Amino acid sequence: MDSSETKRILTIAGSDPTGGAGIQADLRTFDRLGAQGRSVITAITVQDRRGVRDLFPVSPDALTRQLEAVLRDAPPDAVKTGMLVNGETVRAVAGLLRRFPPPVLVVDPVIRSSGGVELLAPDGVEALAAELIPMATAVTPNLPEAEALAGLAGVPGVSTAAFVQSLCEKIFALGARYVIITGGHRSGEPVDLLFDGEETRAFRSRRLAGELHGSGCIFASALCVHLAAGLPVEKALRRAKAYTRSRIRARIWQV
Repeated sequence: MDSSETKRILTIAGSDPTGGAGIQADLRTFDRLGAQGRSVITAITVQDRRGVRDLFPVSPDALTRQLEAVLRDAPPDAVKTGMLVNGETVRAVAGLLRRFPPPVLVVDPVIRSSGGVELLAPDGVEALAAELIPMATAVTPNLPEAEALAGLAGVPGVSTAAFVQSLCEKIFALGARYVIITGGHRSGEPVDLLFDGEETRAFRSRRLAGELHGSGCIFASALCVHLAAGLPVEKALRRAKAYTRSRIRARIWQV
């Protein structure tokens, strides 16, 4: 981080017992980048390196009590959300963040696992779009997540630049300050797009061999740390992207 002051970053997400994604990956990223991590768990997952087997949401009461205690004790410098399971959880999180608004909010809209398991129910997608994204400093969907948020899942033309631009505009209209559609799920070389309502900036890179389980979590967490440190969004994105690529190269959590 550029700031000499250690930032407190809160992640609100599910637990991954493999350590590759979710709360575990978020906290590891915060620590590596010099931030103090805090966490509120939304769900327990049953998974191994081959994928998610089952999901057990934390009760709304337990979630609310966790989150309110952390927010009251020492307000975080930034909050990052990950897997939020369903509409009830999204609304509970949004309600408390309205009461205790963080300076930075990064929303990583985790909707499905890489193996296709649903991690956010349809009512949760609607609640995310209506209640949480309007508060977001940045929202960081991959391409399938962006389609879902924009209500365009399964629409032909997904490979075209014009279609992806339309996704940026539709998600921005929900109220986020910045929309970042990550490029890993696009064909060809990955291109991340940053849209601020007026200009779309493209961040190109060469595709790396292999996959990194939890790369979206890592990217959003790194972005959150750098935004909390006061970096402009473009510089924060570049640093988060470089950090995520370094983890892919290291292949630490490859499945």
